[in-house]
Amino acid sequence: KGECFKGQPHGEGTVIWSVGFVYQGKFSNGKFHGYGEKQMPNGVLYKGYWSSGQMEGKAKLSFPDGDIYIGTFKDNKFEGEGIRRFPNGDMYRGQYHDGYQHGYGVFISMEEGWKYIGQWNKGKIHGKGLCIWVDGTVYDGEWGNWIKEGYGVLEPVSYTHLRAHETREDLVCRLLLEKK
Repeated sequence: KGECFKGQPHGEGTVIWSVGFVYQGKFSNGKFHGYGEKQMPNGVLYKGYWSSGQMEGKAKLSFPDGDIYIGTFKDNKFEGEGIRRFPNGDMYRGQYHDGYQHGYGVFISMEEGWKYIGQWNKGKIHGKGLCIWVDGTVYDGEWGNWIKEGYGVLEPVSYTHLRAHETREDLVCRLLLEKK
């Protein structure tokens, strides 16, 4: 239902497909164009901009498992700046190209307890970057396909240094553990 021109959706409207797709938003000459929301039968929801039927511009893409991407699209792919939160709590904020993490970005692994700040290439840590592990160990250097490679410095952080930056919650936890 909505506006039509020459028998095609044009302007504001809603289309419901028999297979379960629902689109509500703007059309131009029968194609999604401008702001619109598309609900897929598998629970995926896209809220954002379209150009000639393609996801294009700023948007939010939500998956039923909790995976969320907020950023820009081009030709139905992540492109430019974006933030992605994965179902396990991991998060990436940075540049995308052709659907991949590509360029500069920050990745935080909540599940494994590490943080990477640096360059990416086609979805892989690759180039110059800094990684900090939960124990305080830091690697600052070159990476190739998720592996420390080339020139870099790996430094463990001392117990004294960690205690100097200890939060109140960390102190309580450490004291409880030391009593055992």
